[in-house]
Amino acid sequence: CLVSEGDAPIQITWNFANAEIPKDFGVDIQKMGKRGSALIFESADARHRGNYTCLAANSAATTQYTTVLNVHGNCKYIYTLPRNMSVNLHIFSIRTSTFFYVCLSIKFFV
Repeated sequence: CLVSEGDAPIQITWNFANAEIPKDFGVDIQKMGKRGSALIFESADARHRGNYTCLAANSAATTQYTTVLNVHGNCKYIYTLPRNMSVNLHIFSIRTSTFFYVCLSIKFFV
């Protein structure tokens, strides 16, 4: 979640399914400078799928953006996808609008 406009200080918070993300949910909230925040999943699984909302607030206003995370299976390896790249795999399907961390399960047969 990156806030491109607005007067400081800006407070960024996250919700999952319209509620605060539980402390024991396996998700860390990482601050990215004064205008950004990211969710870091220790090991994404089916319980993490749903709506995530970034709320940015200052003394003048509050704005929010909600996105859906779909997870099928468990994470084995983590890769970073660049902006606007499409991924369609057996376990995961998402179109990125910003940088997004995607879990892939890859098996090699020799």
